[in-house]
Amino acid sequence: MKSRSSFRAVGSVVSKAPRFLAEHAFFFYLFLILAFCIFATFLFYFYVWIPQREQPKNIRSNTQFYQNVFERVQQIRQDRAKNFQDADTFHPRNLFRYPM
Repeated sequence: MKSRSSFRAVGSVVSKAPRFLAEHAFFFYLFLILAFCIFATFLFYFYVWIPQREQPKNIRSNTQFYQNVFERVQQIRQDRAKNFQDADTFHPRNLFRYPM
């Protein structure tokens, strides 16, 4: 029996909430703005402030420069640019020009 009475109490509060929020809309929006500011502060703290203060301890850089791969990619790009410049392009007629 106790669970039914607590369920009814919760239902009563939930059913009265929209009316209460409508009657006190200004204060509700102030509360929402404050809640969002607090939430944004926590996000900033955890994702910006803490990572800047704590430096990772074991950072190893495995970046290597492969000269032969770079030269091959550069050669492919130059070949493509040359092929593009040497190509005979088709000039389509202008559909929007008035025929004379």
